[in-house]
Amino acid sequence: MSMANRELGVTVTMDEHDWLLLEQAADCAGMTVPAYISWNARLLAQQARPGAGAARRRLPARARRARTVADETEEQAWAQSFSERLTRRADLYRGEPYR
Repeated sequence: MSMANRELGVTVTMDEHDWLLLEQAADCAGMTVPAYISWNARLLAQQARPGAGAARRRLPARARRARTVADETEEQAWAQSFSERLTRRADLYRGEPYR
């Protein structure tokens, strides 16, 4: 069963801080803000489909983290953690075509 494509205009009001967070998230994903919002809207729509049970949304097994090195900077630790989270999230949607 396929879903029909529809154009939808949505207006959202947010403060500067929230906008900057959204821009940063889109940038980290390598997308524009409109593409990032569109991608996330598709994810929400897929989760809301009838029959989209927990098996579809099951998270992959978490990889063990490497031991923290004492001389690792906070910035390096954050970058490593962010990279792991982004990889796990991307693994959920591998094989799905990006439009």
